[in-house]
Amino acid sequence: MSEPHATTLDVDESPVHIDRMTIAGVRYAVTPPLEFTVTFDREDGLYDLSGDLDILLTAETRTDLLEVVEATLVMLWQDYALEEPDRLTPAARRLREKLLDRFRPLS
Repeated sequence: MSEPHATTLDVDESPVHIDRMTIAGVRYAVTPPLEFTVTFDREDGLYDLSGDLDILLTAETRTDLLEVVEATLVMLWQDYALEEPDRLTPAARRLREKLLDRFRPLS
């Protein structure tokens, strides 16, 4: 069950920094850490996240937002970083290179 909509008193707009991720059982260090700005739209009652890798996301709760950003990063890794470069568009190849440059497997 989702959290109730945030009220003015419990809104958390602190930034999100991701310096480690686990994808398909492999732990990665993210260097430099991915950084995202979080805002709460009081009119719509939704959290918005934007930042590195041109990621823009919206969710009803901050917890949901964090889950969505993690799922999005896993999807990007699987669909771009693991794909053969010649199968990608130029923009997708640039994204692939950004991911491969910033995500390093931890030993």
